[in-house]
Amino acid sequence: MGDSSEDTKPKNEEPKEQRGPLRTIAEIREFDEIFWEVTKGLPIRTGSILKVPSSSYQRYGIELSNSNRLDLKIASQWFYNKDLEELLELEMLHQTQETEETKQKRDVERKMSWVVGEVVREMMHSLAHDDGERRFRVLEIGLRETSATIAGELYRHPETRDLLKRVEFHLLDWSPANLLRTRSMLHKMYDLEVYKHDFLDFESFLSKSQDNEFDFIVSIDSFHHKSTIDFLYEIRRTLARDGALVSGDWHSAFWHHPYNLYKLLEAMGVEERRLSMLAGIFKDLLKPSPGWMAKPEETQAMNEHLDYWLKVQSELKAMGSAGKPRLYMLKAHRTSKEHIENLDLAGFDTDIDKIRVAFPKANLSALPRSVLRGSDFAVVTAGIKKR
Repeated sequence: MGDSSEDTKPKNEEPKEQRGPLRTIAEIREFDEIFWEVTKGLPIRTGSILKVPSSSYQRYGIELSNSNRLDLKIASQWFYNKDLEELLELEMLHQTQETEETKQKRDVERKMSWVVGEVVREMMHSLAHDDGERRFRVLEIGLRETSATIAGELYRHPETRDLLKRVEFHLLDWSPANLLRTRSMLHKMYDLEVYKHDFLDFESFLSKSQDNEFDFIVSIDSFHHKSTIDFLYEIRRTLARDGALVSGDWHSAFWHHPYNLYKLLEAMGVEERRLSMLAGIFKDLLKPSPGWMAKPEETQAMNEHLDYWLKVQSELKAMGSAGKPRLYMLKAHRTSKEHIENLDLAGFDTDIDKIRVAFPKANLSALPRSVLRGSDFAVVTAGIKKR
């Protein structure tokens, strides 16, 4: 599985003709519309090709350049927003979330939230030692009960319980219902000061925020919805000089290459006509290319990523024919190694020794931290501004 050196071709197609690179937004949109036809009418569809990581565009036949970069970023975000707006308009948001949130996915996200809560509590406690009156502003991007977990961690430990009175939570999500429910819970359980921000695109919210505005920015299951890494620069700008970004996400190289899409559709039992159509669209690009050697934990993540979509497909089949939500597969997943490299580019330090120096009174375990043994699929990472 993946971008390997194995000289394998899909059995439905022996692509001999090379496909030239797509350069203009018009060419890419035209190709994208042809690409959609592969899964048109199915409950699980590809979605736009522009939703994969921009670093993988070349493998899908898209040439990324300075002249088209902004146009492609805007187009990618438009498709992410369109998919969300479609669910809201059809009033299928809750049903879609229930279908995509398999029990294992929910359990793993809770584990990542718990790690984030533990890390933020330790860091906040360390900062409070230096300034006994300091107030803290925490921004949660994409609600996954992480703010509630942080509050619970602060309350559970006697030495940090009083800190809760000095924390201001900002909740950022595209679901008004999620925002209202989380704010009500935090206010009822801990009498906290909570602000909710309803934005389809969290990067847009960050671009309107002030420099150094938040002491902690936390997130679970959000960053793989961004094809470019521009949002990391916005997070760094809005983060306090001595603050921290602590996030957990799903990491995988699965969408790095269209070959993996072919293998997934094949595993799903998609009809031969559609597989042949995909092979005809990508031609030689569908052949796995050499040059990338996956680590064992990265290979395991890709296998788990494939299994996840097969489980979602099974859930859909169990629902019957009525009222099925429309799901889109392609996202901007990256390996945790790539995420750390991107954090470095954006001006963050992720080295645990440097983080411990920045929070000397914090008892911090090793970071990044995988919450699935032997797998890169779910990883919590922390970053501070480079000093």
